[in-house]
Amino acid sequence: MKKFIIICAAMLAVSCTMFGQDKEAEKAKKAALKEATKQMNDAETALNTANTVYQALKADPSNADNNAKLNAALTDAESLISSALKNETIGEDPNAWNIAGRIETIKMNRMLEQRQTTGEMDLNAFFENQFNIVNYFSKCDACEKQPDAKGNPRKVVFHDINQQLARGPRTNLLIAGSNLFDKNPDACIKYLNLYFDSFKDPFFASLDLEKTDTMKTDAYFILASAYMEKGDTVSAEPYLAQAVTSHNYGQNAIFMLMQAHKDNTAEKIKYMKMGYERYPQQAAFYKNLYQEYMNEKKFDDARAVLDQVIETNEDVDEKAWASYYKAATFYNEEKNQEAFDAFVKAGELKEDYVEAFEGAGNCAWKLAMANDKNKAVAKEWYDKAIKYYEKVREMAPDNPDKWGYFLYAIYNNSGNAAKANEFKKYSK
Repeated sequence: MKKFIIICAAMLAVSCTMFGQDKEAEKAKKAALKEATKQMNDAETALNTANTVYQALKADPSNADNNAKLNAALTDAESLISSALKNETIGEDPNAWNIAGRIETIKMNRMLEQRQTTGEMDLNAFFENQFNIVNYFSKCDACEKQPDAKGNPRKVVFHDINQQLARGPRTNLLIAGSNLFDKNPDACIKYLNLYFDSFKDPFFASLDLEKTDTMKTDAYFILASAYMEKGDTVSAEPYLAQAVTSHNYGQNAIFMLMQAHKDNTAEKIKYMKMGYERYPQQAAFYKNLYQEYMNEKKFDDARAVLDQVIETNEDVDEKAWASYYKAATFYNEEKNQEAFDAFVKAGELKEDYVEAFEGAGNCAWKLAMANDKNKAVAKEWYDKAIKYYEKVREMAPDNPDKWGYFLYAIYNNSGNAAKANEFKKYSK
């Protein structure tokens, strides 16, 4: 019995101690809230002072005293509200976030006025200011739509004006990302994450951003570029995939995806085909796609790419290139007649295309030798071979490697010993 009494006494002592601790904690919490509330109210007073002085300064920009007073008031207001917002309860008060946003708005206006006056602006400070305006007013709106401490709905008073004030800074988040993706990729990512959050933020819901903001796909590419600057291809890839429809950066996004999958043939070809379908005039896509098919020995697929280039490309030189490489695919398959025709076509499209005429000469020579039992047909092909190699000689007289031996061999094979003798020195 005595032991039981002792245990109960011990439990009572612990209980009393815990009660005392809870009471002290509650007292400290109330004191902290009281102090934070005072700081918020003082911040609002300092903000009102800053607004009054700011209006006076706009009327007389040369007033140095007002300029100093404004700086002091803004510094006080910013310090006070920053401290107040560390309190959890104040952090749920829309007025606190509204004060923070209004301070940043005055700072923004001053920076814009300075740029207009001096032509100078600290862009890093300005971009951070734009981030803060969107962030603070968004938090104000979220708090305003939550019940107060007593569970009662709050009256929405800040939303409309704050949304109007935040619209420009929200757009500037994208400009910030565009400026910083390579210089400060971490800052770019921070600003663009808030920009993307705004599309689903109830604060901006009435703006219907999914329909009205046409720059979203561009922003995906900029964000991806920031991750690429950090060497983080894994994080970049989903954003590149979103950016393929971008009007300004779509082809860049597809090319980067193509590069990202350089070790995955199926994915690489997928993006090459996507790039060529969407940007048929861009050589990077069709030339890489052609080469990939050639590597895989898919000659029909390679020629299909080249045929489309010949048919649709607006650049005559590119048409000639496609005709030349179409001839090369036939040549690789030893389809010399088809190769000859395509080489000739390339030369017709581009009159100084030495390699095309050289290719035509090679094919004609092979066809002549393939028909050696039919003298008439063989002669016809030897004559064509001579025609094109002589053309090569005319175009590249200082490069006998392209025509010297071939003319010797062809004249010799065709029975023209006198002509062959002219080129005999190239036979070695």
